[in-house]
Amino acid sequence: DELKAVGEPLHLLSPQVDYIAAFDAVEAISAAHIVEAQRAVLARVRKAVHWIGYSESTHEWEALLGEATAYRHFRAGLQLVDRRGPLADGDLSLFHTAMQDLADQSAAIVDLPARRTVLDGAAKLDAFCASVDIQIGINVVAQGQVFSGTKLRALAESAGMVIDGEGRFVRCDDDGNVLYVLLNQDGAGFSAEAMKSLATQGVTFLLDVPRVAHGERVFNQMVELARRFADVLRGVLVDDNRRPLSELALEPIRRQVAEYQAMMAAQGLPAGGPLARRLFS
Repeated sequence: DELKAVGEPLHLLSPQVDYIAAFDAVEAISAAHIVEAQRAVLARVRKAVHWIGYSESTHEWEALLGEATAYRHFRAGLQLVDRRGPLADGDLSLFHTAMQDLADQSAAIVDLPARRTVLDGAAKLDAFCASVDIQIGINVVAQGQVFSGTKLRALAESAGMVIDGEGRFVRCDDDGNVLYVLLNQDGAGFSAEAMKSLATQGVTFLLDVPRVAHGERVFNQMVELARRFADVLRGVLVDDNRRPLSELALEPIRRQVAEYQAMMAAQGLPAGGPLARRLFS
């Protein structure tokens, strides 16, 4: 059986993080029909639903492509956990019914896992996620002279950071995944126009540990950049309690990043991977 030979598309959908409905149809069904048929019902579900299909041309599983693409084998995954908490029973029931209805409408057979253990699994996964969900902030604060927006912008841009839609400077990897962000402590977001007149008492570099691969290395890069900001702007590195951040103080933080990311890897949810980025969204 060709599908068995290909194996599970665990990077796209995983029973560890999704409740997966697996469909097999006699005739290929367009992606548009698959996604639209139960859209109104699924809009009431408070967790993300991800669709994938098996491509007869590439012989691989893929996220559902353009509306005209058609699939005989496709799956829908209801995400069990995100940063708002675990899946609720009502959402699971809605999804379950919608998937059965979709199978009836599409003349397809659907395989749905037993629901008994799903909510328990979601609660356990949520507890694990909560135990490793840390964000690390390094503050650079002024020691008299406030930081000017033009200097901040020059420093950030020379380090490859760009302003995003949320008013943060972001540093991304080659695939466009955020490594760390720079925030204005005075609350106002950064924008290209405002930088000319901006003055602030401090900025914060922020690392979202579960969402970044090679956390220790990224943490070190972020610390180096924060030091550079402090040098050029004549500021000082402090923690959230305004205590100076010496190398001695940074070491336990570095160890914590490594430890939490090792726990995630041991759980089969490597930090910065596609599944981790979904869970910590």
